[in-house]
Amino acid sequence: MRKVCNDPVIYSTMLKNILPQNFKEDITKMWNTHQPWKKYTIEYNQELLDYEKKLEPLYNSFCNSLKDTFDIELTEKQKYWLYISDNNWHSTHWHHHKKSATIVGVYYIEVHKDTPIEFENTNKDEVYTYYPVNNEMLFFSSSLVHRPIPSNSLRISLNLEVYANRDPLI
Repeated sequence: MRKVCNDPVIYSTMLKNILPQNFKEDITKMWNTHQPWKKYTIEYNQELLDYEKKLEPLYNSFCNSLKDTFDIELTEKQKYWLYISDNNWHSTHWHHHKKSATIVGVYYIEVHKDTPIEFENTNKDEVYTYYPVNNEMLFFSSSLVHRPIPSNSLRISLNLEVYANRDPLI
């Protein structure tokens, strides 16, 4: 894991071949079948229920990266949120995850140059823009205010959350 920004504190790591076979095709089909952009007027994350534990290797990699980098204890909860934006759906807003986690991971399945993520700078009235790449996972504090940049290009990401005994990313 490497630090990509000091203020706000953001870490990154590259992961390869960690999702189940056909995962991208399956979630894209689900997204197009349910068409949440027709029902909701604000950003919509689809919760993924992983009864068969197919996403467990991804979650374990997320947790192991945190444990290997920081001296923390984790209370794992294995909860996943899918975010897709495309030409049908590209609404977004500033938000944080303070009520649901200590540390957040975002795994980028498919992103393009016009699908970055913005973070509020913690010490100034500035915004830090980060351009993730496919198969990259970002790690940041759940209190960090952020938003995906709206775009007509396809963006598929998975949000992962974990509770920890302390937040080493503040």
